[in-house]
Amino acid sequence: MTSATNVSFLGLTIALVNKVKSAKPIIQKLIDKPNVLQSRPGNFLVCPLSIEIILALAQIGARGKTSKEISAALQLPHEPDRIQLAFLELSQYFQHNDEYKLNSVNKVYIKNGSKIDDQFKLNANTFFGADIQDIDFQKSEEASDIINKWIAQTTTNKMTNILSKESFDENTRLILINSTVFQGRSNKEFRFESVNKKPFFLNDEDYVDVIMLESMGYFNYNENPEMQARFLELPYEGDDVVTTIVLPNEKTGLAKLEVNIAEYFVAPEYTMQHVHVQIPKSTIDTVVRFDEILRRMGVDDALKDCADFSGMCDGKEKLKIKHVLHKTVLDIEEVKAKSDVSDILAASSNPAQGALLEPIRFHADHPFLFYLKHKATGVVFVGRFYSVDGVIKKFKNESKTESRNMQV
Repeated sequence: MTSATNVSFLGLTIALVNKVKSAKPIIQKLIDKPNVLQSRPGNFLVCPLSIEIILALAQIGARGKTSKEISAALQLPHEPDRIQLAFLELSQYFQHNDEYKLNSVNKVYIKNGSKIDDQFKLNANTFFGADIQDIDFQKSEEASDIINKWIAQTTTNKMTNILSKESFDENTRLILINSTVFQGRSNKEFRFESVNKKPFFLNDEDYVDVIMLESMGYFNYNENPEMQARFLELPYEGDDVVTTIVLPNEKTGLAKLEVNIAEYFVAPEYTMQHVHVQIPKSTIDTVVRFDEILRRMGVDDALKDCADFSGMCDGKEKLKIKHVLHKTVLDIEEVKAKSDVSDILAASSNPAQGALLEPIRFHADHPFLFYLKHKATGVVFVGRFYSVDGVIKKFKNESKTESRNMQV
C-alpha cells in the first residue's frame, strides 16, 4: 500500500514545586549529557528544549546556589535579564504555518491562597508566555482533571491522564508545565510495506519482523568512517525542520555512538545522493522522572529542603522541586499520498527516465540514533530507536551454515 507520512513529536515536562516541610534558618546543552540517553535501556525519546524551558522558568524564581546550579547545568548566563530575553527571542519560532506546526506553551498552576511573587508572575508571562492559573490542590481529583484536560488540549489528545490525584499532597504549591509539539509531513513520499514485513536486528543473531516505511530519491547523505556511522536527513515540508538518522555501520554499534553523543549533533558535510531508504514504522512513548538525571547534571539543591526559590514566593514559605516528569511521544501516521510511490520507485530505476547509478542502501534495520532539528532553534528532540514489539527470532546465516557443512 502507498502512503505519505505525517509525523508528530511531542514533549511534555512537568515540575511539581512543593513547600519544604521543615525549612532550615539554551540553549541546547542538555543533549551534551550522555546520561540523558544512557540512563535508560530500549527505545527512548527526549525533548531537551522542553526540559530547558521549564528549568529556565524555575531559574528566574531561584536565588543563590540554587540559581547557579541550574544556570551551570544548562550553561545559561547568570544574569536573569539575558535568560529572559533569550527565551523571548526563542518564542517567535513557535508558531503555526502552512507547512508544519512547531509549538511550545507554558503553564503555571498555583495553589489557591499562596503568596506568589508578582515579579515572577510578570516575568513568567512576559518572557515565557506562561499562563498563570490558581487551583485548589486540596481537591486533588478535580485538580488533576483540570490539568490533564489542558495537557490533552495542547498535545492534540495524544497525551491523556498524565497526572492522578495522588500526584499532589498538602505541600504542593506550584506546578510548572511545558508542552512542545512538532507536527509535520515528510516532503518525501514513502511506500508503506504492511504485507511483507522485514527483519529489524536487535543484535547479530536476534531480530523481530517489522513494518517498514520505504522511499527512493535524493537525500542529504554522509558516510563517516571515523565515527563508523552513516547520516541521512529526512526533510519536512517547509524545509525548516529535518530529522537526522545516525545509523551505526555495525548492528551492535549503538553503544559506541552514545559514548560521544554530542559529536553527532554537528551537521556533517552532506552530499545529495540517490538513496533507497527503509525505516521502521513505530510509535515511541516515553515517560521518565528526570530527578536523578538532573542531579547527575549538578542540579541538586533545587530538589532538597535547602532549595532557594524565594523569587517565586512572596511570603515565608520555602519551596523545592518535588518531581520533574518528562513525557515524549513520536507518532508516525500514514495518509493518502498525492501520487503512487511505487511509480516513483519504478521510474527511479527505469532507463527511459535517464540512467542512474545503483542507489545507496540506507536500511535502518538495526538500532540507531535520531534527532529532529529546527534550523533556527537547534535540536528539539533526540532519541534512540532500539527495538520493536514482536516475536524475537534467530537469524540463520546461510553462508556460515554452508561453510560448516563443507568442513564436515
